Amino acid sequence: MAPNTPKPALVRRAMLAIGLATALSLLGDSSLYTILPLNTAEVGVTTVALGALLSANRWVRLLSNNLAGWLADRWARRPVFLLAMAIGTTSTLLYAVANGYWPLLIARIMWGIAWSGIWVVGNAIVLDISDETNRGRLLGVYNVAFSVGAATGSGLGGILNDWLGYRSTVTIEGILTGLGLLIAVLLLPETGGFREALIPASAVKTKAVEDKPLPARSLSAYAIVSIILVFALYGANRIVGAGMFFPTFSLFVTERFGETISLGSWQIGSGAAAGMGQSVSTLLGLAIIPAAGILSDRVRNRWQVATLTIVPAIIGLWLLPLGQLVLLLLAVPLIAITLGSVRSVTSAILGDVAPQAARGKVMGFLFTVGDLASAVGPLIAFRLLEIRDLTFIYHLAAAIFGAILIPTLFLALRRTHSW
Repeated sequence: MAPNTPKPALVRRAMLAIGLATALSLLGDSSLYTILPLNTAEVGVTTVALGALLSANRWVRLLSNNLAGWLADRWARRPVFLLAMAIGTTSTLLYAVANGYWPLLIARIMWGIAWSGIWVVGNAIVLDISDETNRGRLLGVYNVAFSVGAATGSGLGGILNDWLGYRSTVTIEGILTGLGLLIAVLLLPETGGFREALIPASAVKTKAVEDKPLPARSLSAYAIVSIILVFALYGANRIVGAGMFFPTFSLFVTERFGETISLGSWQIGSGAAAGMGQSVSTLLGLAIIPAAGILSDRVRNRWQVATLTIVPAIIGLWLLPLGQLVLLLLAVPLIAITLGSVRSVTSAILGDVAPQAARGKVMGFLFTVGDLASAVGPLIAFRLLEIRDLTFIYHLAAAIFGAILIPTLFLALRRTHSW
């Protein structure tokens, strides 16, 4: 690393600042997927418009991700992160006062720009203050902060919406995002001076590739096919999870179980139930991510593990529309297992097969594919709701995974026999 290696106290300060700020910033966005479909009349939008509103932030990130990185390199990390948090706070508070499609669309575009700065620069800060001995651990901690914020937002939004209503809910979440901004202002140091010197790609060895040798005559073909299939699997995972399942789940719960759900003598609002269900899904996915990666290391055939991880969501998406509470409680964890584990396994496969000199570009393109799929998903789902029901949408989502399962299984079997 550079001679001016960051001290442990500075590392802890930076991680605390970006971890808390990132988690708090996600509360408004995560809850919106739960509560906006339940309050369309109050905010003055139609069901069809939900698709565009819930995906607008992802469309803008296709451009703003690169802009955020460019600004962070040319300005400094701290001011870009703080600016992004300020925009995020403003956009969340705008949800509370916006009426009609266009004001909400502006707020969602602002949030997309804000999240590019928060997430891209937040990860860059982790890279600044880490080295080969702690980078994986620190990135893991930062991803835990992300998942906790996303999960808390879904559950908190559903509960507060049932208790206080939509506008009070997003106002509280906007204030909490502002608290995250204040924490970053007080604690976040500038980390650009600790950027690690570039290491030649030829000096880097990938243990996973060494552990999984392939015949020289087939390595190129295997790598190309694997990369294409990874993009397809990751895109399918995002279009189903972020695009079709999460945005419609609160509508499904309300449609099938009414405004309240009775659990013995205890009654819970449908919005709260949907939010808590999404929170459990996110947290379960967080637990599955490292487990799937460890399993793929141990069996030494990641495509076999990738094939296995697709199956739970197919089962869950077929069980969910049956409308029984016990089946819903089974279906949501099954879907979460796939949504979480696919992220882990696809990244590991790319690490195995992508050229060392191009891994950063390949991973960046993978996340762009994910954002594009996440943006398209809600548009498809809510447009289809005009002519079909939620059962059709969830069966379509299962079919998407089923279609990707076929080439994944083929590649897993051929990989086993050294094609």
